[in-house]
Amino acid sequence: MHQQNKYSSQNNNPEVIRQQQQNQINLYQSKVQQFQISKIQEQYQAENAQKISQLNHIKQKQLSELAQNFMVNQSLSSDVIGGADRDEFVVEINKQIVRLVIFYTFPEVKPRIYLLNKQSHKFVDTNTWEIIYSTFYPWNQQSSNLKNLFTKIKEIFQNDPPKNDPISQEMDNIKNICCEDQQYQSLLQCDLGRIFKGLGPDDWRRMSSNNYHNFDEYLIKTDEYKNLVDFVLQLMQANQVYSQTMIDQYQEILQKRENIYQLAQYCDIKKGELLKTFQNCQSIKERFQKTNILSFLEQQIHSLEDEEAEQEQQYNIQEYFQRRKKLHKFKILKQKLESDM
Repeated sequence: MHQQNKYSSQNNNPEVIRQQQQNQINLYQSKVQQFQISKIQEQYQAENAQKISQLNHIKQKQLSELAQNFMVNQSLSSDVIGGADRDEFVVEINKQIVRLVIFYTFPEVKPRIYLLNKQSHKFVDTNTWEIIYSTFYPWNQQSSNLKNLFTKIKEIFQNDPPKNDPISQEMDNIKNICCEDQQYQSLLQCDLGRIFKGLGPDDWRRMSSNNYHNFDEYLIKTDEYKNLVDFVLQLMQANQVYSQTMIDQYQEILQKRENIYQLAQYCDIKKGELLKTFQNCQSIKERFQKTNILSFLEQQIHSLEDEEAEQEQQYNIQEYFQRRKKLHKFKILKQKLESDM
C-alpha cells in the first residue's frame, strides 16, 4: 500500500509530468523527422538511381575496410549535424569516440568528422568540434579512402592527444549523475497513455503514421502541451541568465589571462635588467680585486717614473744648450776685443 501511494505521488509530481511530456514530444519529433528523411531519400534515389548505386557501392566498400581496423557503428541520432542527405556513424579512435558524417554524394563530397565532446587540439575547430584534416590528409575522391584517413587521424592523436575541456568534462559528470537518478530512469519507462489519456492506441497509430499534422493540432490544444511550453520558456530564460553569467566569467578569465601575460612580459624585462646589473657588478668586483689593484698601481708607478726620467733628461738637454749658447757669446766678444786692439 505504501509503495502504491509513493508511485501515485510520483505520477502527480509536476516535474515528472513535464519530463514525460518532453520525452513524448521528442519521440514524436523523431518520428516526424524520420518520415521526412525517408521521403527525401525516396525522391533523390528515384532521380539518381544509377549514380546512387555506384556511390553506395564505393561507400559500403570503404566502410567495410574501415570496420576491419576501427570499431564502426551507425548513429541513429541526428540532433546536431545530421540530416536527410547524409548518413552518420560513430567510430572509435584511440578510445576517442568521433562522429563520421558521409553525404550521399560521397566520395565526391569529402566526409566530415566531429568530436563528440568539446576538446582542444590544433586540428579541431573550436566552434563546431570538427576535425580539420585537410592539412595532413587532403581529400581526393579518386585516391582517398576512409581507412587511410582514420589511420592518419589515429597517428596524429597518438602523438598529440586532444585535451579535455574542463567545462565539458564537468557537464559530463553532471549528466552521469542525472542518468543514475531513479526518477530519471522511471521517466524513460513512462507510458504514452498516462500523458494523453484521451488518445487511444488506434488513434496514436493513425496520427503518427501519415496524418501527423492532425496529431500536431491535437497536441497544441492540450493543457499538458501549454504547460510544457511555459516550462520550456522558463528554462530558456534561466538558460539565458546562465549563459550570460558564463560569458561574463569567460570574459573575466580572458582579462585575467591578459593581465598575467603582461605581468609575465614585465617580469622578463626586469629579469633581463637584473641580469645585466649582476654582470656589471661582477665586472666591477673583478676590477677591484687586490691583485688587480696592485697591478694597476705598479703600472702607474712605472709610468710616472719613466715620465720623470724623460723630463729630467729633457731638462738637462735644455740646460746644456743654454750654457753652450752663453759660452759661444763670450767667445765672440773676446775675438771682437782682440781685433780692436
